[in-house]
Amino acid sequence: MSLTRGTVYDRYFIKALKQNNIVGALSKRSVLQIIEFAKSNEKDIKDLCKKLGILYPPMKIIDMYFWEKGISN
Repeated sequence: MSLTRGTVYDRYFIKALKQNNIVGALSKRSVLQIIEFAKSNEKDIKDLCKKLGILYPPMKIIDMYFWEKGISN
C-alpha cells in the first residue's frame, strides 16, 4: 500500500486520532502510528477505494475517515 499523500492536522482529524490512541500532533511518532493503522486496515481501505469508484490514494481515504469521525463525535 502506498501512502503518497500527507494530511492536514485540523481539529477534527486530531480529535479522531486521539480517539484511536494515535498522537494528535504532527510528529514522526504520529505518522508511524497512522501508517500502522493503514496496514492494520489495508483490506478495508482498498475495499472502500473500489466501492467509491474513484482512484483515491489510501492516505486520502484515511484522511477522510479520521476527519469524518472527528466531526461526527
